Amino acid sequence: MKRMQGGFDLGNNAFKMVLEGKRMKIPNVVREVPLTTERKKISNNEKMENTFDVLIRCPHVPELHGKRFFVGNLAIGNGEHEIDPQTKKAKNPLVLVPFLAGLAAQAGSGQDEILVSGYAGLPMDEYLNSALKEEYRQRLNGTFQVEFISTAGLEGFSVKLHLNIEIKPEGMAVTLRQIQKNMERWKRQAMGAIDIGAFSTDISVLDRDLEPIPQLCQGLQVGTASALESIRDTINNEYRVNFTRHMIDEIVRENGKMQLGVREIDITDIIQEHFRPYSRQIAQAVTEILEHPKGASIARFFIFGGGSIAYKPYLLELQERSYSEFVWLDQDPDEVIFENAMAFYLLACM
Repeated sequence: MKRMQGGFDLGNNAFKMVLEGKRMKIPNVVREVPLTTERKKISNNEKMENTFDVLIRCPHVPELHGKRFFVGNLAIGNGEHEIDPQTKKAKNPLVLVPFLAGLAAQAGSGQDEILVSGYAGLPMDEYLNSALKEEYRQRLNGTFQVEFISTAGLEGFSVKLHLNIEIKPEGMAVTLRQIQKNMERWKRQAMGAIDIGAFSTDISVLDRDLEPIPQLCQGLQVGTASALESIRDTINNEYRVNFTRHMIDEIVRENGKMQLGVREIDITDIIQEHFRPYSRQIAQAVTEILEHPKGASIARFFIFGGGSIAYKPYLLELQERSYSEFVWLDQDPDEVIFENAMAFYLLACM
């Protein structure tokens, strides 16, 4: 049996993984299909990442056991199941589907059974709830059989996964990683992290001795998904086009311009209208932490996650009215989304 270790970020927008040093990202988009479904194929040069089609067996997770799913790009705009932004990650079994598909694909067709260890995260508010954390841990761990049905290059391949994954709060490991990278410069300073995801924003704080300050660690049920839902409703009302949430997210990330036939429509005003109110909620939570007696000494916050770039224009004013420094880990948009997964992977290697 082959052994592998990794860091895993089961995001509500996308699954990110660093497994044995190799990265993979799969949009967290899932559509359950009948077992007898025949997937339409046009090209003979399909890419694996566009054709994830898996059958999962896992008796300890009955919501997934014996069911077949289109995953990632194959499911976008193809009748996918869209999760309500208020759904807790620990309560959503579908978040495991891209994770299992990605793990099985990385195992390679030369292995039919692997043991995977490492770390995965939960939003701060769920991690602080012991019942939710335990529910998530039990669902995430155990034995899973993943069979690829029509996935390009993996048709008929089956792998058995034995998972031994520990749960950590999202965001905190990233702070430790950043401190380690600049130990001499930032030695013995209190640090914080603001991890803006799709469904939640997680705020964590470490004191000068790198110990968490529980009173200042919190999670908000605010992420990009809430704003994207509002933007989608506005577009549907004004232009009679019902894009999926992932399609709206792509427009926001690229240039704020929507292509309708031959027309390119700038929806920057709509984006700003709906992102600004949610940014105020995040800013208010950070302000309250800084006004707490134990928060006054926080030297800097690291801001990252899939939503950090989208919210940045509306959070910059935090710097102007704070003694703390705000460091956006957004130099590379493709890099920032892997911050949690990379931090968890380094933790596994240690």
